[in-house]
Amino acid sequence: MGRRVDVILVLGSVIFALEFKVGETDYDRAAIEQVWDYALDLKNFHEASHNVAIAPILVATEAKPLSAKFEADADNVYRPVLTNADNFRKALDLGLSMAMGSALDAQAWARASYRPTPTIIEAARSFYAQHSVECHCSF
Repeated sequence: MGRRVDVILVLGSVIFALEFKVGETDYDRAAIEQVWDYALDLKNFHEASHNVAIAPILVATEAKPLSAKFEADADNVYRPVLTNADNFRKALDLGLSMAMGSALDAQAWARASYRPTPTIIEAARSFYAQHSVECHCSF
């Protein structure tokens, strides 16, 4: 609730979900899960993201460099890539080089609907809107 990804880049055939941790010197587990959750939310709830590659990237600006490795799961969401400020561009270039598919239309992508999971109240209202509460009981 109220969480927002820092940056979405629609480049080539890939959607990059970027989370920046400015001044951080390590790749915190919570930050890794945060950027991965953003990518999964896009995949599952954003209409134009259902069938495209989504690459979450965590940029801990002051962390030690790691070799960027892009590994996609069956749903075409990549495992979070961890990089620092100096290697950020390299990570983007590597992600673009590994992606397959046609270039995405960024404007069409931005106009697509986003439908997150309903709250429990919204789900209950929807469920009961289709059912009668009329009792056909005999007492």
